[in-house]
Parts: sequence; structure tokens; C-alpha cells
Amino acid sequence: MSPENREKRVIAIEAEVAELKAKLATVSGEDVPWWKRISGIFADDPAFEEAMTGPRVAGIVSTETTPEKEERWSFSTPIT
Repeated sequence: MSPENREKRVIAIEAEVAELKAKLATVSGEDVPWWKRISGIFADDPAFEEAMTGPRVAGIVSTETTPEKEERWSFSTPIT
């Protein structure tokens, strides 16, 4: 293989590698902030929904408490 052909092939390969790197960055989400990549991962997750709507979220007692819910969410030591 002549040096000219080798040089042309190297240039072509470098261009293709650059194109693949650009595609990979787009697919892997490197240009997207981490919080956008994880947004919605708990969608339709009943455990997460229960954790977020329980009677004590950040120390706030839900207005929808019933004796059954109070017993279910009771703690042996108060949350402060």
C-alpha cells in the first residue's frame, strides 16, 4: 500500500471515528443533565407513590388520615 493511500485511509477512519463519537455522545446522553436522564424513573411505581403520599412526608400529617392509616404509619418514637 502506498503512503498516499495509507494517509487517505487514516483520514477516512479518523472522520468515521469522530462521527461515531458524536453519535455515542448523543445516545449516551452526555449532553443531557443527569437530572433530566433520571426524571420519571419512579413513574407508576406504587412503592414510591406510597412513600410520597403517606401521612408523614417531611413531618406534615396528611389531611386524609384514618385510624387504619394512623396505625399503619405509627412510629414507636416521634419523628422530629
